[in-house]
Amino acid sequence: MSREGPSRDTQYFRRVARLRCPICGEAQLFDGLTMRDSCPACGFHFEREPGYWTNAVTLNFMMTGGFVVMLVAPLAYTGLPVLATLGIGVFLAALVPTLCFRHIKALWLAIDLRIRPPTTFERLSGYLKVTGESRGKEARRQKPETSS
Repeated sequence: MSREGPSRDTQYFRRVARLRCPICGEAQLFDGLTMRDSCPACGFHFEREPGYWTNAVTLNFMMTGGFVVMLVAPLAYTGLPVLATLGIGVFLAALVPTLCFRHIKALWLAIDLRIRPPTTFERLSGYLKVTGESRGKEARRQKPETSS
């Protein structure tokens, strides 16, 4: 019985769990807190269409809301003052999405790639972008300077 490698579907999720490009797994998705426009290694453009991250924002909102409600609702029955409960809720509502937004965006990218695999055009345009940039750098290095 031969064991095959992990399927492409699980690869997407494993790679984005580490905040890496879901296509090649080489480069980081984020540069600090800012998401890169495309992968520096394979050139895959992360924002696949205009308004692409709207669903990631919605997913972040839903997960944050559920998490905060699950933590704060039981506090309402503990006898804790209302202002303290409200303060904890507001604090968590600001903290949780801030801490999770990178992973939620990466998760949305993996979900979308699972539903709509990258097209040949997306892969080829990324590849051409990366190889074109590297060829351009090599050409600039090899170009002899002429003096008049």
